[in-house]
Amino acid sequence: MQPALTPRDMGWSSEDAFLKVKDLNISSSDLPKYVRLDDPKYRPQIHAVKFDVEVRRGPRGSYLAVTRLAASQGYTGWLVCSGNMKEASQDRPDQRSPRKSQTLVLSENTRAKAIRVKPQAVKDYLAGLTPYQQEELTAWSEGKDSPHGCLYHGKPVFYVTEDNEVAYFGHSPNFRIPARLFGSNRAATPTDFVPDALRNDPRPDLADAIFGWVESNDSPAGQRAGRVFFEDARYVDAKDGVWLHPEPIIPHTLSGPKVTTFQHYLVQDHRTGHHPDKKETLAHYGSPPNSTQVRGHKQYWHRGASPDIEASAKEREHEKQLTRIIPVKAGVRFKFSVCFENLRLEELGALWWALALPGESGKDYRHKLGMGKPLGMGAVKITPRLILSDRCNQADRYGRLFDDSGWHLAERPAEAAQYTKLFERYVLDAVELRGATRLADVERIRMLLTMLEWREGTEQWLKTTSYMEVETENDKLNEYKERPVLADPLAVVAGNDAPLRSEERPVRNEPAPRPKPAQVTRSLPAQQGDARRTGAVTRWLDDRAYGFIKPDGSQERDVFMHISAVEGNRALQVGQRVSFEIVQGPKGMQAQKVRPIP
Repeated sequence: MQPALTPRDMGWSSEDAFLKVKDLNISSSDLPKYVRLDDPKYRPQIHAVKFDVEVRRGPRGSYLAVTRLAASQGYTGWLVCSGNMKEASQDRPDQRSPRKSQTLVLSENTRAKAIRVKPQAVKDYLAGLTPYQQEELTAWSEGKDSPHGCLYHGKPVFYVTEDNEVAYFGHSPNFRIPARLFGSNRAATPTDFVPDALRNDPRPDLADAIFGWVESNDSPAGQRAGRVFFEDARYVDAKDGVWLHPEPIIPHTLSGPKVTTFQHYLVQDHRTGHHPDKKETLAHYGSPPNSTQVRGHKQYWHRGASPDIEASAKEREHEKQLTRIIPVKAGVRFKFSVCFENLRLEELGALWWALALPGESGKDYRHKLGMGKPLGMGAVKITPRLILSDRCNQADRYGRLFDDSGWHLAERPAEAAQYTKLFERYVLDAVELRGATRLADVERIRMLLTMLEWREGTEQWLKTTSYMEVETENDKLNEYKERPVLADPLAVVAGNDAPLRSEERPVRNEPAPRPKPAQVTRSLPAQQGDARRTGAVTRWLDDRAYGFIKPDGSQERDVFMHISAVEGNRALQVGQRVSFEIVQGPKGMQAQKVRPIP
């Protein structure tokens, strides 16, 4: 990097590294190709300029002003125009860009010594380039695709040095500095937070073994063909027509993944110092990898048979962000075949388990398929039927050509329960969970099945499972800034007010989300006229910092309590007697002012 001249180098009264030019002071006659901040076609730009400066006086005293950007003679530099920050305000179409000025970088300081760029800084920058940056930074690459972002000879960049070397750089003064992996000199990557046993085990897992894999050319693992094949799904029938609307509709605008929302992507465990209810302690990409890990696969709740999917009037004003689709109605049926060959018995059980979702008896589970899953779209009920072909019995397979109904295929219907049990036993033994008899008994699988369980879209349920927004209509809580940690699925269901089935409510697995700032809990009157109640602890998860209380003398459901509501000795045990108050929390009734009874 060749440092640029600073205003101070020029003898001007400014301590900044560059100058600022107000958008409204940039004349179209000076820069005909300049695209203004509020122009719908705005994109990051750079312009080589010649300019003049003069000292002016304003309400806050004297300041240095750039007077022209197309002077025949004058100082030289680059006008750097980065993002207009309107993407973050897409739900407010009338708002103008919050940015008012562009950056003016002076020409090279030929007397300064060039600064070496750390090779790791280049690797970190290229690895962190977003698709947006690769598509939009064409001004740096002179109108071509920009796979190297702003890293082109002679183009302006902004940088940070460490030990007299460039450690970070970007195309904007406010470029994002990557999180540095704890204890190292490189940027952290998502792979760093995958458990070592999963990251470095050379053996294929069940999914790879069943569906096959392809490694890079220089990998010793090579590639392996799959043994499962999916046919196209064909239409069977519909209860009330196929299409939701005859013409395309516009669904709500959905954002892409935001890995900077680290409170969702990483495990937040108070035992390792990352308390879910304390924003300042949350694990992030600069945290030690041994204190957190990648949280798991993203999944969305079912939201009933008639979810709200159509865009609002405000969303429709942003044409570039809109999608048009013709959704299929609820109740449309399709039929398809999944063909397999040479599967081991436990592998066949794994395939069947994934399709059938054998959870709790009497509950209905559905998969998610296609787009719009955060809105509740794509809920699919799969009803599998197992048919086996005995290739070893040649007398049956090749002994005749026809059956009464057509070709003789040597196929027979079969029960899948035996294969499911073999698969579940295989997994439970491998992870040494010998106390469990079914996968549905394992906590993580219970969470998955809870999210896949079908529920109708009551008002309370839709509110509880709403898609995260920067601002909500009611309390204007900025859910990105406040970084609320998502409760695990069992906790969401246990704390939800919506009527559920009569089965026992599942145990929570993480601390309940903290109340929103605008929400106030209120005490409820006790049945006997006493504000305080008594009861016994029915569940207490010390590692998760919450539990449940069974109130005395009532048929009420167990009441949720978080460790922050316990006064005095917080080392609660199952069966311990406590006194408490009941309040209306953000997800339902919960205990507060919990005191152990000696």
